[in-house]
Amino acid sequence: TNRVTHDELHNELFKKVDHSQLIDAVQNRQQDENMNAIIQREIATLTQHIQELTKIWDSKFIKFRKETNLVEIQKQIRMKADDDDMKNELGTHEIKLVSLSQTVNQFARDLES
Repeated sequence: TNRVTHDELHNELFKKVDHSQLIDAVQNRQQDENMNAIIQREIATLTQHIQELTKIWDSKFIKFRKETNLVEIQKQIRMKADDDDMKNELGTHEIKLVSLSQTVNQFARDLES
C-alpha cells in the first residue's frame, strides 16, 4: 500500500496555488485583456487617421500636379525660347535696315551732288 507521509502531504499542499493567488492570476489576466483591447482600439484609431492623412496628401499632390502641368511649363519655355530667337533675328534685321538706310541716304546725297 502507498501511504503518504505527513511531510509529503505538506509539500504537496504548498505546491498547490492558494485561493488568493488564483484570484490574483485571474485579475491579472483580465487586466492584460483589457489593456490589449485598449491598445487594439488605439491602433485602429491611429490607422484610420493615417489613412485619412494619406488621402489628403494624395489629393494635394494631384492638385499640385494639375497646377504644375509639365506640358504647359515646357510649352511656355519653348515659347520664351522662340521669343528670344525672334528678338535676336529682329535685332539683326534692324541693324541691316539701319545700314541699308544709311547706304540709301548716302546714294541720295551722292546723286544730289
